[in-house]
Amino acid sequence: MEGDQPAWATFTGQSYEEYQAGMSKAVHPKTCKPTVDEWKRAVAESRKLCVEHRLRRADGIYRRLPSAPCHTGYHGNDSRWVGVHVDVTEKARARGCVAGQRGRMRTLASALPQMVWVAHPSGAIDLRESAMGRLRRSAAAEAWKEGPWIDLLHPEDRASYIDK
Repeated sequence: MEGDQPAWATFTGQSYEEYQAGMSKAVHPKTCKPTVDEWKRAVAESRKLCVEHRLRRADGIYRRLPSAPCHTGYHGNDSRWVGVHVDVTEKARARGCVAGQRGRMRTLASALPQMVWVAHPSGAIDLRESAMGRLRRSAAAEAWKEGPWIDLLHPEDRASYIDK
């Protein structure tokens, strides 16, 4: 790193001298070598780099950050890079929770004899389970695959399911 990096210093708690000696000291030991190796390959190939690693915050807690340094070109023999870090720890944790909830919902839905589905506000079907296998073999199967769930209802019944 060249020059003063106040955002880096604030996030990692490293002093100017520490991060000038090497940013890798703030990277988690398990992700440090792969991060440094990928950085070296990107420099050698003069290409952009995007690698996710864990970075130690000033309070000692490691956070997940994809690093997206962008190669900005050569100035003589000197290569210039600009780096961007965004803490995605909570986003990754939330994704894991959603995946777990989705799995539990699928397990519950598959145990029911009724048709169970989850739809987006647009009407697009996101999850279908259980009795859906019987439905897929029926004449309504194509509507189920392609259209919104409301298309599965008899035309005369649809109005009662639409918010007014």
